[in-house]
Amino acid sequence: SSEYWYSGESEFLLGLYRESDNGNNLYVNGTSSYNSVNCTRTDVGTGMNNTKLLVNVMGTEAYSENSGSGKTSDYAARMCDNLTHTFKDVTYDDWYLPSKDELDLIYENILTNEQSHFPDLRYGPHYYGSSSEAKCGYFWARDFNTKYPSSTGYEFWGGGYLSIRPVRSF
Repeated sequence: SSEYWYSGESEFLLGLYRESDNGNNLYVNGTSSYNSVNCTRTDVGTGMNNTKLLVNVMGTEAYSENSGSGKTSDYAARMCDNLTHTFKDVTYDDWYLPSKDELDLIYENILTNEQSHFPDLRYGPHYYGSSSEAKCGYFWARDFNTKYPSSTGYEFWGGGYLSIRPVRSF
């Protein structure tokens, strides 16, 4: 039902990284300057590495607010990284939070052809978070109820809650 998709159970905090409670939000490289060598990326094929970078730097808890000491262990990248699913006696534990461009591919290749895999989108926008940092404290997100690619649109604050779509490569 559509109620399930809009409940707190389906949305996770993206998470914020900083070195102290009152410090500034930082990229995963520990600075306020983006660098494609040691920060998350947007390209297809980078989601797994992005997820590992985020979990390595945030650890067991990410900041949940722009300032202060509020933290959560249930942030998006960690939830995907810790996910396991067993199917026909095989356990899959290589899940990750997709990059911005991977989310765009999911939208283009799955949603447009098989909408039943996603919530009923007639009731308003439905945003999915990515593992790609847009700027310090912000991540690219994708509205799955619009035809516009995320590159034209949504930088979502890391202290906000979005739905996530864990993926795996095979």
